[in-house]
Amino acid sequence: MDQKNETMIFLDGIINKEAEFYDNDFKKIFVGGFSQGGFLSLHIAITFPEVLGGVVVCSGSFFT
Repeated sequence: MDQKNETMIFLDGIINKEAEFYDNDFKKIFVGGFSQGGFLSLHIAITFPEVLGGVVVCSGSFFT
């Protein structure tokens, strides 16, 4: 398994665990990051199977 997949699996697990505290209401979960962390936050928000509450990006961009 490559590093990208390991990171995404790890972060998906964190988001799912945090959602348990909010009765699985994923709209109460926000992700954010700075620079490369912002890119990762955008990627998570776009690819996560549930709709998240929002994403905050500082000094980052999303290029495909």
